[in-house]
Amino acid sequence: MDDYKLRSKPPEYQEGYKAGYGRRGIIWTGVGIVTLVLVIAISIGSCAGIKAFSRYQKRADASNAVSVTKTQIQQQAQQVGVQKELAKQKVAEAHGIRKAQNIINATLTPLYVQHEAIQAQLAMANSPNHTEIYIPSGDNGVPLVRPLNTAPPGSK
Repeated sequence: MDDYKLRSKPPEYQEGYKAGYGRRGIIWTGVGIVTLVLVIAISIGSCAGIKAFSRYQKRADASNAVSVTKTQIQQQAQQVGVQKELAKQKVAEAHGIRKAQNIINATLTPLYVQHEAIQAQLAMANSPNHTEIYIPSGDNGVPLVRPLNTAPPGSK
């Protein structure tokens, strides 16, 4: 019954009551609860957001990896094409060199070789840097050019 009487009195007559603190305490308690609920909601939302961001980031990374791989495959194919074209050019160059050699061999005569040898000897004799001496020892004064361990043509 004393309890009832204590509660039935207006707040200003109760023991330990300070004027104006009752409403403020209720307000701050409400603000604290709302703040706590907001912090919990934001924490849960950010955890879900991190998971979703991570999933979308993984998707984006995988998509980028596929794009990079496609680009690398295209670059490799282009390099293969370039190498094939270079090989074709080298084959064409070799065919041209062979045709030129065939033409030269068809028109090459011993007199032409003698003429070229004499011209080379004259150029060498007139050069200030010559250190080689040609001794005419072959047919028609042309130096013999062959390995020393082989026999001359016509001998056994």
